[in-house]
Amino acid sequence: MDAPENEAGFTTRRFVLQTRTGFATSVGFVGVLAELNLHDRLAINAGIGSNFYGWSPAFGVRVRPIVVTSNIGTRRSVAFALTLEGSLSRAAFGEQPRIGVYCIEECRPPPPRLQTRYVSWGQLELGFEMRAAEHYQFLGSLGAAKMLGEPRFTCTWQTTMESFDCTTDTRITPRVFVLTFAVGYAF
Repeated sequence: MDAPENEAGFTTRRFVLQTRTGFATSVGFVGVLAELNLHDRLAINAGIGSNFYGWSPAFGVRVRPIVVTSNIGTRRSVAFALTLEGSLSRAAFGEQPRIGVYCIEECRPPPPRLQTRYVSWGQLELGFEMRAAEHYQFLGSLGAAKMLGEPRFTCTWQTTMESFDCTTDTRITPRVFVLTFAVGYAF
C-alpha cells in the first residue's frame, strides 16, 4: 500500500531559514532570515545581513494572495505563490565605493566625502515563491525601497577635513530599486 499523498502548501512545515541576496534587499546585499508561516497566505520574518557599509537588521510580512498547489507523483507536492512583501529595515548608507582611477595628471580636488550613517528603510516587493518537496523554498521579487524620515547627512572635505550638512547632495538617493533572490529550507 502506498503512503498517503503529502499536502502541498507553505504550512506543512511552518519554520523556514532562508538566505537572501540581491540589490538593496531588506537585509542588504546578503543575509539570513528566519520566517514563520502563520497561514498558507501569510508569513512573518526577521533577519540580519550586510551591505557594503555595515549591518542591516530587518523584519517583514509577506502576503500570498494567490497560492496554487500541484502534486507530482504520489509522494511529492509543489506550492507556487504570487507574493507581496513589506519590510522595515535599518541599514548603513554612505558614499558609493570608488572603483578605478579618475585621473592621472592634473586632478581636480576630490569631492567632499559623504559620511556613512544608519537610516531606516521601508520597502515593498512583488514576487514569485515556490515550495518544493516540502522543504525547499525559493523566492524572486522586484520592488522599491524608500528612506524613512528625514535623516541629516554630513559631508567632509578630504583636503581640509571640514564638515558640513549635505542632506541635499545628489549622491543621496531616498528611493532605490530592489531585486531579491532567496533560497530557504523549511523545518
